[in-house]
Amino acid sequence: MPLQAPRFALWATRGTATAKLEERRRTGGIEMWYVYIIRSASHPEQEYTGLSADLKQRIRDHNSGKSTHTSKYMPWEMVWYCAFSEKIVAQNFETYLKSHSGRAFASKRLISRIVEPNFSAMREAALRLAEMGGTDPDAWAAPRRRPLYGDEP
Repeated sequence: MPLQAPRFALWATRGTATAKLEERRRTGGIEMWYVYIIRSASHPEQEYTGLSADLKQRIRDHNSGKSTHTSKYMPWEMVWYCAFSEKIVAQNFETYLKSHSGRAFASKRLISRIVEPNFSAMREAALRLAEMGGTDPDAWAAPRRRPLYGDEP
């Protein structure tokens, strides 16, 4: 007698397939694939690049610990994503983003790494400089705008 899947597994598979068919009907038959980059909120130096057809559910999975790689650095926040209509194109782009040159491209062109300046540390350094006979500490308190061409001094 051939091996058969349990009825529950068949039912669960059918339910998932039905849900996907309903989603395709609702969206006009187009299934989109998403390449995404997420960053750990607890460890900002950790980023993860992935691919999914259901982006919202995938982010929920990452944040609930269902992925073994990303569970160590929860919670995750979305940094960037892009939609593709063809799965193979999305897979190729994800593979590229995971390569060395793809990571360099992503960090330079796709992901903004805005670092807030630490003005209190700058002020402390200016005070130490002033104590040693340097310049006025208020000159280093906040950044100044460089004059534009044609501005009066």
